[in-house]
Amino acid sequence: ARELIVPPYGDPEFEAALFEILVAHRIALVMPVGTASFARLVPIGDRIRQFASIVAVDPERLRMCFSKQRTYEFAKALGVPTPRSYYPQDLAELVALAHKVPYPCVLKSLYELGPSVVDYAQSPDELIRKYERMCDAHRFTADTGLPLIQEYVPGVGCGFFAVYDNGVCGPTFQ
Repeated sequence: ARELIVPPYGDPEFEAALFEILVAHRIALVMPVGTASFARLVPIGDRIRQFASIVAVDPERLRMCFSKQRTYEFAKALGVPTPRSYYPQDLAELVALAHKVPYPCVLKSLYELGPSVVDYAQSPDELIRKYERMCDAHRFTADTGLPLIQEYVPGVGCGFFAVYDNGVCGPTFQ
């Protein structure tokens, strides 16, 4: 029926404002939407549950979901095919990989960030140039997670999303 505004997630007043609204307005359910929302609210989920229900997973599962490397490793362990992926740790490793990966190839952020960070390269020189540009544009470092390089799989991309509760599929959308 109306909109309630809290300070941005990084603001020191965010949590106090959130809990004040939960109590004052008797909010029954907190439903994070988007990567940033889950990243900010899941770690304080136990405190939120003192006042309202929250749609969330445990923090360790969330970290796996946000890490493309960990997600691909999990998928492989289950026998789900995944594109061949490379995780350079520095520029020297990137240069060596640039002459080994098949082209075209895909460059993408190592972690889910909300907006899609993806580019394509057709040659070793283009890969190195675009990789450095992506790192500069998004401030990716070895500490924050350097982009991954993946084999290109032709086809149509589709998104499928589902809410699971301990392995039981609930609402889905695509």
